[in-house]
Amino acid sequence: IATAERLMDLQEMVGERIGRGRIRWVHPTNVQITLKTFEVRDEAMLGFVRELLVQLVQPLFAFQSDCVGLACHPSPTRPRLLYAELDSSSAEVMGLLNKRLDQALEEIGVPPDPRPFKPMIMLGRGRDPNGLDLSETVDRHEKVLFGSSTIKDIILFEHTIRHGVPHHAVLDRFILGMASYS
Repeated sequence: IATAERLMDLQEMVGERIGRGRIRWVHPTNVQITLKTFEVRDEAMLGFVRELLVQLVQPLFAFQSDCVGLACHPSPTRPRLLYAELDSSSAEVMGLLNKRLDQALEEIGVPPDPRPFKPMIMLGRGRDPNGLDLSETVDRHEKVLFGSSTIKDIILFEHTIRHGVPHHAVLDRFILGMASYS
């Protein structure tokens, strides 16, 4: 929780500095590390994904992850995405999980994302990055430790947009080291 609070403080500070409307901020309840985004076509596919996640989490155990540094994509001088990064060990574990998900989903016709996977905690999306320069902010927070968290589960979310506002609903929670889901 302390990590999330520090990240929300950062959102507030950046928002005050550049103006509230320049970035659409992720609501605190939606702060997460996204492992994979894909469209579920039907109930059979959803069942496949659930079973796949059970297999993925069973041999794993909870691990510590540090949230370190602030970054932008594609760059601080044209920020479409503003995010916090993970330490290299956590990023490696997340990368391996993402790769296994890609491989399994490809077997049922879901093509892998052509972009390289970058585990991150999304903080906001630039509404209009023209003329917005976050270089100084990114430089100042490049190596800041925002906190540590224990990664103990993978959550399967349903993401919808209603009236232009993103909503996330938890479908299932897969606890690392368990052979079932809740």
